[in-house]
Amino acid sequence: MAAAAAQEPVSPQATISELTRESMTALLDAGWTVAGFTGGGGEFFLLVKEGKWIRCELVSERREKLPRALSLVDATFSICRRLN
Repeated sequence: MAAAAAQEPVSPQATISELTRESMTALLDAGWTVAGFTGGGGEFFLLVKEGKWIRCELVSERREKLPRALSLVDATFSICRRLN
C-alpha cells in the first residue's frame, strides 16, 4: 500500500471586497438574482449576474435590541459588497 503524499498547508487568502453604492433593492431591480442566502444574527444574500458576485447583508435599524431576528415591520437597510 502506497504512503499518502504529504500535503502542503494551505495559507488563508484574503477576499477583497468593494462596498457598493447600490442597495440590494436596486441591484435586484437591475437584474441581479439571489444565488443563496443564510441567516442567524443577520440576513446575508449572495447575488449573481453575468459571472459577477455581490454579498449583501440586511440590517435592522433596531439590531441592537433584536440581534438575532429581523421582523417584517422593522425598517431595514442593506450593505452590499462586490466580491469580483
